[in-house]
Formats: sequence, C-alpha cells, structure tokens
Amino acid sequence: MEQSWTAAEDKRIRSGEPYILEGLKVDGQRFIVTVVTVGLGYCVMLLTMTFNVGVFFMCIIGIGAGSVVFRKFKPMTLVLDEVDETKECC
Repeated sequence: MEQSWTAAEDKRIRSGEPYILEGLKVDGQRFIVTVVTVGLGYCVMLLTMTFNVGVFFMCIIGIGAGSVVFRKFKPMTLVLDEVDETKECC
C-alpha cells in the first residue's frame, strides 16, 4: 500500500496544527451564536417583565412564528433504536 502524504504533512498531522486552527474557528462561531441567542432571550425576558399585555402576546406570537419558520430548515426527527425481536434476552 502506498502512502499519499509526505513527511512534512505527517509531522503536521501528528502535531495537530490544522485541527487546532479549525477548532478555534468552530469555537468562535459557536461563541458568537451563543452570545446572540442568550442576549436575545434576555431581551425578550425584559420585554415580558414590563407587564404590558400587548408586548407579552407579541413575544409569544413571535417566538411561535420563528419556531415554525426556522423548523423548515432543520426538521426535527425522532430516532428510535430498532429492537431486534429475534434475539433472545440473556
């Protein structure tokens, strides 16, 4: 079997250099998404705490509408483990 990489690439792979940079990029994106999500959640909480009934219902309707719209892009699937009934227990 023939190896398709050079010694320099092998050293870089063993050191984890490309994976470290890729990991930082993913962590940075996750950080930004988390900050925005939590920040918006706290803003909605503060709006509902004004005890203005109209604002409260608009928050509820907006959260429901956003859930319906954005679930189309990432459908929720229920994954069940298939049970093999032909196997005997114990």
